[in-house]
Amino acid sequence: MKHYIRHKVLLTLILASAMAAGQTPAPQTSGIDISGSWNAAGGGGGENELVDYAGEPLNEAGRMYALTWNPTMMTTRQQQCAGYEPIRLLERGSRRFWENRDPYTQKLISIGMYGQITEGTRIVWMDGRPHPPAYAKHTFLGFATGKYEGNVLTIYTTHMKRNWIRTPNGVPFSDQATLVEHFIRHGDRLTYVTALTDPVYFTEPLVPPAD
Repeated sequence: MKHYIRHKVLLTLILASAMAAGQTPAPQTSGIDISGSWNAAGGGGGENELVDYAGEPLNEAGRMYALTWNPTMMTTRQQQCAGYEPIRLLERGSRRFWENRDPYTQKLISIGMYGQITEGTRIVWMDGRPHPPAYAKHTFLGFATGKYEGNVLTIYTTHMKRNWIRTPNGVPFSDQATLVEHFIRHGDRLTYVTALTDPVYFTEPLVPPAD
């Protein structure tokens, strides 16, 4: 199965080969199914210029952090191929989504996501488990749980490491940030919407514009 994705706006679905052969796909039993391989249908967004914070809801702490950013830091060896947060995991290159189910009950346990841009693999838990306590380990991709709301897959992520919205201009988010993602299906199309909330550096949730 081959799909195409445009980050944050439109995911264009190529129907399964079985459907192309005139066969009827199996009915959905747990909300929308985004399983398969996806490639970009459009180009990625351009990077920001230094001190260009348009559209970024920075408070004074966030602006001060960004103004002290030294972009040459990204040329050092230890910063090459740095880890990204979940949004940029899906930004460019190819990616795959798949379901992990209980082998006996077929209950959906989790959804796996792979992104080529950082060779990262992300797990979204779908079995109702709680998020860990605040002092638990933080990672670049965080701890994610999801649920179906009609034709919408909603994902809630916590425990992300401090990172940047755009590395060229140093706009940060803290390790207290939380991320909400919505995959919304409209027939053979999906819309991807994200909202990043950070009590340390933001004045309000950040909903990135279309790339």
